[in-house]
Amino acid sequence: MTVETNVSKAQFLGSGSTGPFTFDFKFFANSEIYVIKTSSAGVGTDLTETTHYTLIGAGSSSGGAVTLVTALATGEELTIYRVVEPVQTTSIRNQAAFYPEIHESVFDKLVMMVQQITDVVKRSLKMPVTSTDDFAFPKEAYADKLLAFDTDGNPEFRNSGYSVTVLQGAAGTVSPGFHTADSGNVTVNLPASGEVIVVKTGNTASTVNLIPAGASTIMGLASYSLYLQGESVNLIFDPADDTWYER
Repeated sequence: MTVETNVSKAQFLGSGSTGPFTFDFKFFANSEIYVIKTSSAGVGTDLTETTHYTLIGAGSSSGGAVTLVTALATGEELTIYRVVEPVQTTSIRNQAAFYPEIHESVFDKLVMMVQQITDVVKRSLKMPVTSTDDFAFPKEAYADKLLAFDTDGNPEFRNSGYSVTVLQGAAGTVSPGFHTADSGNVTVNLPASGEVIVVKTGNTASTVNLIPAGASTIMGLASYSLYLQGESVNLIFDPADDTWYER
């Protein structure tokens, strides 16, 4: 047998049917096939064979088919994909008998592994083929940092900082990453350095006041306020002059 397709994944949109949902990529054993149902809200759930579906077609070069126990509703999506264990268990001895089907199965599995890696690479963050950037950063360069991109699109590491989302305002002081839904004004105490993103949503009557640490300022001011619904600010600290600047 051969591997006649260069894909290892199939996706189907729900229409109230249980299937069968047929796919045309080869697999050797049922354990190599994984099935995910994604809800209309975008939440994926791993399905289990027998409990949630039945599967046929192992060993067939034409692929197989999944039949669900419960119909795939409109708005839902089904993803069927293959994962082959990266092992080679066939032993070929010198001057032994030649069995073409055994040899071809070994080659088929190698092709499947390559397809599997290709699928992962296609869904990963990549640089264009023309790029000469080196991503081999030493550990000390990115410890406690965020990977970001500058205005020219070049990768860089920045201080992790934190973000605060204020919903409806909240009386008192907000800690890093804290989300609240009370009413009234709120004070956000900035860290000593790094980068901060603050977003104010909800109550337009409340005010979000940003207070820098120590003797530092926010663009020369002792404080900075957000008043409007949806208003936000992205600040980065410059230690050269002990000042927060808007990015």
